[in-house]
Amino acid sequence: MKTRNAEIRSRTKATDVGYRYHLEPDLMPIRLDRQLINEARMEISELPREREKRFISQYQLNKQQARLLVEERPIADFFEAVFAKISGFSDLTFNWITNQVMRVLNRTEKDYTSIISSPIASDHLAYLLRMIDQKS
Repeated sequence: MKTRNAEIRSRTKATDVGYRYHLEPDLMPIRLDRQLINEARMEISELPREREKRFISQYQLNKQQARLLVEERPIADFFEAVFAKISGFSDLTFNWITNQVMRVLNRTEKDYTSIISSPIASDHLAYLLRMIDQKS
């Protein structure tokens, strides 16, 4: 007997009632003020996708580099803190954070969020990267 890779419909739902979508008569509609919505948007932190797009345009990183940085918020924050002190070295900053700094942290800590509490300060890494750039 041959088996077929086919979907067989067991029943159909012609209306929303079939999915049990119906209005609840006891709930009043919620109307939010546009100002309240805008204030809430301002309080929400930047989402990873938005940050990834910003990293690509602002720091001239490629998509893979930007995605790797924004996977973990503390790492992206650290990158921006270092970059703010040494503008113009996005590739060098990216390479050092994702290779050297993360290698050291992976040996000592299990969680990437340790970059915040690590002994490697953004000021120190920025100073080191400036020194490396001056030598080349």
